[in-house]
Amino acid sequence: MDLESSIRNTQGCLIEVDPSIKEFIQHISSSSGSSRSIIRAELDERHLLIDPKQLDFIMKEVDNLHERNTFIEDPEEDV
Repeated sequence: MDLESSIRNTQGCLIEVDPSIKEFIQHISSSSGSSRSIIRAELDERHLLIDPKQLDFIMKEVDNLHERNTFIEDPEEDV
């Protein structure tokens, strides 16, 4: 095998995330079907190479996840 045939060029956006967010992005990618290829490569437990066109979608989904899982105390509840 020569060197040129073993080198692959993949364009993407490198992101660093917590392992739990990486799992969430993997879930989004697998549940979105083949029409939306989000993850280009999994580099390690904290780094993903993703499709740059999907970055806004991922950010929106992660923001929604944080909103659903963040407790905000109602200040009027003590009144």
